[in-house]
Amino acid sequence: RTRHLRRYRWGKADRLLATEDSRRGTTRYGYTPNGQLEYAEYGDGTEQWRKSDEVGNLYPNPDCTVRRFLKGGAMEQDGKWHCEYDKDGNLTERYIGTGRWLDGKKEHWKYRWNADGSLAKVVRPDGEEVTFEYDALGRRLSKSFGTTMTRWMWNGNVPLHQWKQRRSYSREEGAWLTEEERKERTLWLFEEESFVPAAMIKEGKAYSILTDHLGTPTEAYDTEGNEVWSRTLDMNGKVIEETGNVGMIPFLFQGQYYDRETGLAYNRFRYYSPQMGMYVSQDPIRLAGGIINLYGYVDDANICIDLFGLVKTYGENFVAELKKKTNKREGLRRENTFRRILEEKYGKDRVLSERMLLDDKGNKRTYNGSGRRVDFVVLDDDGNAIGVYEVTSKTANKKEQMTKEKIIRMQGITTIRDNQGNLVEISNLPTKIIRIK
Repeated sequence: RTRHLRRYRWGKADRLLATEDSRRGTTRYGYTPNGQLEYAEYGDGTEQWRKSDEVGNLYPNPDCTVRRFLKGGAMEQDGKWHCEYDKDGNLTERYIGTGRWLDGKKEHWKYRWNADGSLAKVVRPDGEEVTFEYDALGRRLSKSFGTTMTRWMWNGNVPLHQWKQRRSYSREEGAWLTEEERKERTLWLFEEESFVPAAMIKEGKAYSILTDHLGTPTEAYDTEGNEVWSRTLDMNGKVIEETGNVGMIPFLFQGQYYDRETGLAYNRFRYYSPQMGMYVSQDPIRLAGGIINLYGYVDDANICIDLFGLVKTYGENFVAELKKKTNKREGLRRENTFRRILEEKYGKDRVLSERMLLDDKGNKRTYNGSGRRVDFVVLDDDGNAIGVYEVTSKTANKKEQMTKEKIIRMQGITTIRDNQGNLVEISNLPTKIIRIK
């Protein structure tokens, strides 16, 4: 029984036009002529804009008001919110109000940075501090908030182990002391050579993680198949809805780890703000990152990601699907080319396409649970098979498929059905591979 179904509707230039979700309805997307994602209408009728001006500054309304930007793309004002930056372009303060004496600074967030450009500390409006530590490669080793320190051990570029330790402040030592006991021990598993999370094991309990076409987590299930967590993001990565064990899966877009304590997502060399839809510091590699706005995220968050906070790339799930779609399209083109050749020579009625291999009773023959189709079978005037063909590219390796077919044929008499449903034997006709560019 299908619990949850999601379909994707694609347009020209591989732009995602709509997502049809059995739970959340249909989300429709709009783009600029050059392919930049700028609009979304969600299942509940809510609209969201991501309107860009000529230098890549983003606005949440179509007439490009509400926000005000500084040189290089730093956001100075976002509605009632104001931002301040240091000389290196790092966000240092974010607050409601103008900052003037009579107005003051409400909901005041403060940000402190290390000399290498990494975020050292965030001071929240309630006065609580969130501090971070990193290794020489920019990988975050710890996050401390209140009496809890969260620590990570890495496997290359993705976190592997995560755990929490209790800490307390010693007035005698004048420092925070951390207990040795590790709690909430978590093992993260990712798809091979990927940033796409596949599963987590927490305190001995395993959970599988489902992701969308871009590798963004959407649901998590326990070993009994029960949904324990789900989340929907807007096109900037901000949470629209989260159910179940809130905060269970912290990953946003690929490469991003969301910190609920700060509202920011750690993205290796920078921190991303889903609320603002941009980074809170400039790109360390400047314009080499491929975005004209030094604070900008990718121009189309439906197909692109930024794994390290440096440069956009296409999402791995998207690339795989695109490759699959391209291969299918090219395969159909080659098959249509060869079909025309066969039909011109033998006539349309004598050319059969996509025929499943059957036994002499008409039952599907299988190997390891799956059957095998041949691309074309040609019949003579009496309805007997005179040729079996497999169409492929000049470079494709068909060894695995042909080995499977050979094993299936070795099981006994092999047949296919013609257009009238009659069984036609092809046992003595080996499949010929036709290679077309």
